[in-house]
Amino acid sequence: MERKAIPVVGVSDHAGWAVLVTLEADGAVVDRCKVLLKDDDLPGLPHHDASRRLPLAEAVAMVEKVRRSAQAHSERQLAQLAERLGLDRAVLALRAIPKMPDSVEECIADYWANARADGVMYREELARAAEARGWQVGWFDSQQQAAMQKAAAYRTKETEASGRFAPPWNRDHRIALAGALAAFAEGGGQMMAENEGRITIHMAASLDGYIAREDGSVDWMETEDEYAAGEELDADYVSRFLEGIDCYLMGSGTYLTALDFEKRGLGWAYGDKPVLVLTSRALERSRESVTFHGEDLRGLLRQLRSRYANIWVAGGGQLAGNMMRLGLADEIRYSILPVLIGKGISFFEGLGKDVALHLLESRAYRSGMVALRYAVER
Repeated sequence: MERKAIPVVGVSDHAGWAVLVTLEADGAVVDRCKVLLKDDDLPGLPHHDASRRLPLAEAVAMVEKVRRSAQAHSERQLAQLAERLGLDRAVLALRAIPKMPDSVEECIADYWANARADGVMYREELARAAEARGWQVGWFDSQQQAAMQKAAAYRTKETEASGRFAPPWNRDHRIALAGALAAFAEGGGQMMAENEGRITIHMAASLDGYIAREDGSVDWMETEDEYAAGEELDADYVSRFLEGIDCYLMGSGTYLTALDFEKRGLGWAYGDKPVLVLTSRALERSRESVTFHGEDLRGLLRQLRSRYANIWVAGGGQLAGNMMRLGLADEIRYSILPVLIGKGISFFEGLGKDVALHLLESRAYRSGMVALRYAVER
């Protein structure tokens, strides 16, 4: 039986609000809007914020209060959208939800879960509200979203040219539209575009270019500077950013440092995302998401590019140096901390040649950290 196409509503969610972009059954954009997902007097990030200033029992109660508000607002907003556009049926396209701890208490206590739990909460309530209306719910991952980015950019220009919606189309509109296009294409049985995965090298380093002391320690990263004019590192932004990473690649030293952090009660920084460790050593496998790989760096990255949209290289210096020397990275993100340590392990060990870069973005934060983002020139 031929499947009848139905409208798709793409969602870009935030801390207590979201942007919705709706496609008709033929794929044309018919609506875009911003909706509130909680009462104004409630915190947008209860897992993250309430846990910092309230005792655990009160923090849990606050989370549940915000969830009830999110449930009511999600039901109301989808009902209003359906009435305004005459939607009897639709697909609600949401960013995929990672596996989370079972209880609110565990989400608050776990560093990784704490940074993601609020976004998950809002998406869960939107999904429940959609299902209660008899709508379908589609989940898109970062790879599907990335595959639709070019199509979304083209569709926004096409829509603006038609005069149906005035510019600008901001980042949230494009994310919601990309999600809707992913769900729309998935419903048609094929993806509209396929992009090769991008590889980003990211490390935090001292101002003099070291990522660790000579013995591998990183105690110097706990700096106490304050730059009054800098940006606050928003928890919602961090959560969304981390969810967009599909897998992590690292050397054995970085992996052992991550294990040490976890044993000291600082949590596992990579969630349930695949972690690929490039090593010839026999190392402890701490969880199922961790796999070990030999020295064929080119071959491994070729496989990763075909499977993942956003590949994140988390260190260390030797791996980063080898990748730059072989021309295997697309971007570099360099978080400069306000400290000099004099000597240590360099950001790019054994590079051995000049590599031209193009500055894409620079941001200064209240902590004194400066974040630089470069494209690698080919």
